[in-house]
Parts: sequence; structure tokens; C-alpha cells
Amino acid sequence: AIIAVEESVGVGVKSVCTDDAGQCGRARRIFALRIRNVLFTKCFSRQINIIMRQLLKLPLFVETVEQSCNAVNALNGSSAKWLVRFRNFALQTYGKFMTLMALGE
Repeated sequence: AIIAVEESVGVGVKSVCTDDAGQCGRARRIFALRIRNVLFTKCFSRQINIIMRQLLKLPLFVETVEQSCNAVNALNGSSAKWLVRFRNFALQTYGKFMTLMALGE
């Protein structure tokens, strides 16, 4: 599969990231033995998510996080007026619609 990707895209594969599940770990170990020029790693997105949640609980960020969550909830709660204005502003400014989500949603 790696060779097929390299040939179809025309770029050499240097790293492959897999899920953190047990069978993926086994596959990583097997492939690492067979294909020595490619780095096989597990996905660290869950660990990064945990770290970010802990960082956002620090006193430095607590007030800012609270205020931003309150602003998002207020805008999402006023779908008839302010949310429409925000979406139009985002469309004019960035050229696309945006969805507002508070932390933990």
C-alpha cells in the first residue's frame, strides 16, 4: 500500500500514523521490521487533547475560557438575530460559514 501511494502521488512516504489500538500497534511493529526507511507512529491526538484540557484549567486561562464559552452560548442561543449576524460577518470576512462550539461539545 505504501508503494502504491508513493507511485500514485509521486512523493516518498516517510511516516505512517496509525490508531493507538492493539492490532494497530502489532501492525506497526511488523511493518517497522519490514520497511526500515519509514517511521511508524501511533496517533497522539488523544494525549494532546488531554494536555490541552489540563492547560485550559490553569488560572491563566480560566477567565478567558469562561468568557469565550459564555459568548458562544449567547450567540448560539440567539439564533434569530446575533447568530445570523455572526455568520454573515464570518462569510464576508473569511469567505465561508463558521459554526461556533463551546469547549466540551
